[in-house]
This record gives sequence, C-alpha cells and structure tokens, in this order.
Amino acid sequence: PDRYQRDALGYITVVDARPVSFARISSDELRWGLRFRQHIGGGDGGESSGEDSENPGGRAALRQGIGGWRIDGDLYHTWTLRSNRQARAGLPVVDLLGGGATGYGGGLPRHGLEGRIGLAHGGLGLQIKGSWQSASLIRSGAAPVASDLRFAPFGKLDARIFADFGRVLPERNWAKGMRLSVEAVNLTDAHQVVRDRAGIVPLGYQRYLLDPLGRTISVSLRKAF
Repeated sequence: PDRYQRDALGYITVVDARPVSFARISSDELRWGLRFRQHIGGGDGGESSGEDSENPGGRAALRQGIGGWRIDGDLYHTWTLRSNRQARAGLPVVDLLGGGATGYGGGLPRHGLEGRIGLAHGGLGLQIKGSWQSASLIRSGAAPVASDLRFAPFGKLDARIFADFGRVLPERNWAKGMRLSVEAVNLTDAHQVVRDRAGIVPLGYQRYLLDPLGRTISVSLRKAF
C-alpha cells in the first residue's frame, strides 16, 4: 500500500512502479521425460532432425554425413506440486496454484507438456514442436467472486521444414551453401480462452490483444559464399 499516494479525495496521484525483488519464492516440481532416436537404413547418417545451425538457439546442428532416415524426438511433463510467493516480510504468502496472480498472462498451470519430433534425410528435414498447459485460475480475493478469471487449457503446434540444397543437389555449384526454411508458428491458430465466472471474456483478454498474430508462416532463404 505504501507504493501508492492518494489525495484528500482518495484519487491516486503517485504510483511507485520501481521493480523490487520478492522476499521469498518457493516451489516444488516433478519433471520427467522421454527421448528417442532411431535410424532407418544406412546406419548413423550424422544428421540431426532437430534445430540446425541456422537457429543460434538450437542445441543440435545439421551435419554432413551419409546414411538413411533419422527420426528423433522428446516429450517432457512438468508437474508443479507447490508454488508460493511472498513480496516481503509481513505480507501474505500468495499461493500461485490456488489463484494467485503471476502476471497479466494468466495463473500458474499445474501441468505442462512440451514435445518435439523430427525427421531428416539427405539434407531434408521436418520438425514439429508442441506445448500444452492445463487450466489455471486467478482469484480476485480470498473467496470466489464473479471477477475471478479462468484460463482454459491451452496448447499449440509449430512446424518447420528445411532443405540444405548443397546436399540435395551436390552436383550444382549454385546450390552450395544454400538453405531454405519454411516455418509455421501456431500451426492450428490456437488461442488462450479467458472467462470470468459469468462466462464472459473480460476487457483486455480478447484474442486480438493476447495474440494479435495468430498463425504465422515465414520463408527464409540463406546463401553462404
């Protein structure tokens, strides 16, 4: 409360919006997952169907080699058992799983899934990534009220196709060092649904405000000389 100053009529005149560190954040999570990798024909071709060197954030690179098809993927599940936050000593401890706010984007989901599957062969590759989170809740107070916000379960898929023309067309000089990528973000055009207890979408949570782009498709052509 001391972050706000009001005049004699009760109107807010000053807001201290400087960021502060929380006094205490504690949580318990259980995370587990599966990874698999399989080669079909030709042995280990040394080529990854995951993120290639074109993406600086990728952990794997598309490497030269010979061989057959390669398929690999992973799937991870995160189960949040407890998550509490306290802004400073003397203030209430906020239960983020019980309706405490984590920010404008929504409450804290108890379950989350993320996965990826990729296929690559001879300089061509396909990768599909997906994520999903369970429903969450933001409460306006200690007891349920009409303005409580419910965030429905939400998942989305991304897909990417890439071609290394230097390997697809090794006999063509112009193809050396050329890479074509086509990427679709939010392939199914999914969006987060937010409603209050009356089933109404609150002001500020309309789809065009939460995700104005929706499905996007980009094409990238790179040539290294």
